[in-house]
Amino acid sequence: MKQSIEWHQECLVNSTRYAKARREEAEKALAVVEKLEQSNGLKQAQIDLATKEGKDGFDEDKYAIKRLCV
Repeated sequence: MKQSIEWHQECLVNSTRYAKARREEAEKALAVVEKLEQSNGLKQAQIDLATKEGKDGFDEDKYAIKRLCV
């Protein structure tokens, strides 16, 4: 069906807004993933160090934070 130029322009505006909103959502989700990966890296470093030092447990909020340069 033939549509007016104005109709197509409005569709483009809506599609552009939708794409921008989806990009913002994706960027927020990526930031969450990056934070999780960083946290996982710290936890792995703590586990490795605790194992090396022969520990049987540790407090993840305190253990080796300064020594691991975090």
